[in-house]
Amino acid sequence: MVIDFHVHAFNPKVAEKAVEKLQAQSGITPFTRGTAEETIQRFDEWGIDKGVLLSVATKPAQQRVINDWCAQQDGGRFIASVEYTLTLRTMSRR
Repeated sequence: MVIDFHVHAFNPKVAEKAVEKLQAQSGITPFTRGTAEETIQRFDEWGIDKGVLLSVATKPAQQRVINDWCAQQDGGRFIASVEYTLTLRTMSRR
């Protein structure tokens, strides 16, 4: 079994915006536009059986909604993990 231990996906309502913001902050080009469905398509292309899902909140107020969505994805192809909050302060420490 092949497990990717660092996968990001987002609620479809905010996926594109979240990926755009994270790409702008990190300078890293994403492999998907952030949806769970597209991530599973990539899993199939790359021979990955499961992925540990790490969603990211850009504001503390988002954490509960994001954690709830992430928990709903648990099982099947995803293993849900805890969410953390990125702020400009934490990004500048990298």
